[in-house]
Amino acid sequence: MGMTEITIIELPPERLDLLQPLWERLKEHHLARAPYPWEDMRGKSWEDRKRELVRPNKQLKILAVQSGAGLAGYCIATITDQAWGEIDSLYVAAELRGRAVGRQLMEAALGWLDAAGISAVTISVACGNEAALPFYEKFGFRPRSYSLQRVSR
Repeated sequence: MGMTEITIIELPPERLDLLQPLWERLKEHHLARAPYPWEDMRGKSWEDRKRELVRPNKQLKILAVQSGAGLAGYCIATITDQAWGEIDSLYVAAELRGRAVGRQLMEAALGWLDAAGISAVTISVACGNEAALPFYEKFGFRPRSYSLQRVSR
């Protein structure tokens, strides 16, 4: 059986809801690997996540992976009004991993940030997802600090 052709496409913000099923899979991925109960993530809805992403002070770049008849991955990058960039979310479906799809998404997102003159770019990696760190290091990301959050008792 041949490999399914993939294409990276850009989605306008009004089509962000197309990513909901993929975001739900990413959420489950993080919850399954979290070393501590992550109740705030467990209770987070797609509408909550959209409110974090779509704000008047943010420029939004939405890249999606078209594979066959559907979407199989995405990368969302933002620029704040303070000229900070962030890779907000990246997900590639398991069946496409190992085919450089994540690399293509990152290169496109970082290209957009570079073209906008953004030099300060951050990414947050969830605890339990440390296996992703070498991937991000290939793009020049390095740990700068640890952010700890007190969880309710």
